[in-house]
Amino acid sequence: MWTQFQTSSGFGTDLSAGNELVDRMVSRKDPRLSSYFCKNVTAKWVADSVTRQVGQRILDSNGFAEEVTTSGRVDTTRANKAQPTWKTAEGDTTREGSTLVWTNRGLPYAGDNPNIAQSNVSRYSCLPPRFAATARVPYVTYAENELILAEANATAKINGGGGGNDALALTHLNNVRTWVNATFPPAAPLVALPPLAAIAGTPLRDSIMVEKYIVMFQNMESYSDYRRECIPNLTPADNNRGFTNVPGRLYYPLQERNTNPNIPDPSVQNSTNGFRNPVDPHGCKGDGR
Repeated sequence: MWTQFQTSSGFGTDLSAGNELVDRMVSRKDPRLSSYFCKNVTAKWVADSVTRQVGQRILDSNGFAEEVTTSGRVDTTRANKAQPTWKTAEGDTTREGSTLVWTNRGLPYAGDNPNIAQSNVSRYSCLPPRFAATARVPYVTYAENELILAEANATAKINGGGGGNDALALTHLNNVRTWVNATFPPAAPLVALPPLAAIAGTPLRDSIMVEKYIVMFQNMESYSDYRRECIPNLTPADNNRGFTNVPGRLYYPLQERNTNPNIPDPSVQNSTNGFRNPVDPHGCKGDGR
């Protein structure tokens, strides 16, 4: 279904990766990055003698984005001109010749933040594996079931209602991380997810929900998870509707409003329950919950 939207709807080129998901995956060099998103730079270093200007970017031989931060010209007329030895830590600089300086910008993936204009956002035009024409979008999965079991055990333990088991919750969580590594074999500079240990209570529950947020990419169930737990803590984009938190419900469609006299006016939806469902336990107003 996603490739049809991407290639046939006319709206596919408007899609871009969101910074919350990308930032979390980049921070742990998640092995799924190359399956979820397009790289935001693919040009390779070449031996030439042109002047490189500030802002020019390449993908180095280690798989990191390099950006010119001090312009310069390098004499590369020799056929055997070697590629620089790139530094591998984000922010490190590599000098080429006497003046040209490259700065390591980290993994070649970046998400769009609607509140902060930025360039080099990852998109889906390359049709990464999750957007391929043959990509499966299953509705029931091993990973989701494991994380439901993990969440149920962790939440019951937090609430003190009996039946909760942090150790069992952690086992289910690590089962999913093991599955991720087997299903998405990491290729450097991406790495395997290590098993988690020595976490319990609220930090454990938060780790479970973040894992579910990532694994449920492209699945509407992520929205239901967010309405229930408000994890991860999201900041809504600037808007003209007065939202101070991510809406917990969608507008009713026009056809429903035209045929059902019980449907509230959109303005009422805005002002009732902070645009959330009456049964939502909280408003996701920046407290991490």
